Amino acid sequence: MTVPAAVASLLVPAHDEERVLPRLLASVARAARTTAVEVVVAANGCSDSTAEGARRSGLAHHVLELATPSKHGAVLAADDIASHHPRIICDADLELGEGMIDALVAPILAGEVLATAPRRVLETTGCSGLVRAYYRVWEALPSVRSGLFGRGVIALGPEGMRRFRAMEAMLSDDLALSEAFAEHERLVVAAEVVVRVPRTVADLLRRRARVVEGNTEADERGLRTAAARTTPADLVTIARGDLRRLPDVAVFVAVTLAARLLVRRRARKGHDHWLRDESSRQG
Repeated sequence: MTVPAAVASLLVPAHDEERVLPRLLASVARAARTTAVEVVVAANGCSDSTAEGARRSGLAHHVLELATPSKHGAVLAADDIASHHPRIICDADLELGEGMIDALVAPILAGEVLATAPRRVLETTGCSGLVRAYYRVWEALPSVRSGLFGRGVIALGPEGMRRFRAMEAMLSDDLALSEAFAEHERLVVAAEVVVRVPRTVADLLRRRARVVEGNTEADERGLRTAAARTTPADLVTIARGDLRRLPDVAVFVAVTLAARLLVRRRARKGHDHWLRDESSRQG
């Protein structure tokens, strides 16, 4: 099969990301050594200078300013003006690794899969010991290793993007998108993206509570399969594999239960504002 020249459009939904967006944009060049990339930044519901900073950088080909804060809406707006496939949907607070974009688009252009995502490298510098313990278990979960979610970036061919456009807006959009592809239609490629995790337990709880809310929404819509769930058996397997990980598993369980309690308390009080971890969003 003849593989066409590598071109892609990078769609960046950004909500109040002026501190971290420059880091992402600066990393595009090293991530795309052999791919021509069109960068579309969709600043949505911003109260800071995200859009201005994107324009000032000179690294974005198009900058949109949308009044409503919505990642899903921002991606759709960016897709409307993008010129190339594959489309790469990328969170603004990431740092792309060497050759990552090249690795993402190659299997899609070759017709091997419909969607790809990179390996994640968790940046835990400055994080508390409890946060690091939580993520040591989280990284070992089967669903986390194989799913495309939790990586902050996913590349989609035309059919993959059609499936995204058919989805409704929801909290766990990356989980729903990962679940929209059968195992043989998606691939985690041998390239890396740096994902910064919360530095404090309080920020970790905020992030995990948002995940709980998103998972609940996905379950209500029938969008989450058994393979995307964490079971007690998964945790037992991790602990049995190395008994020294028992304290880590205990931390993971405690954080998970605390996040669920936080969600229930928010529901009782009628809170509907976003829960967002700010500690990992440092420029």
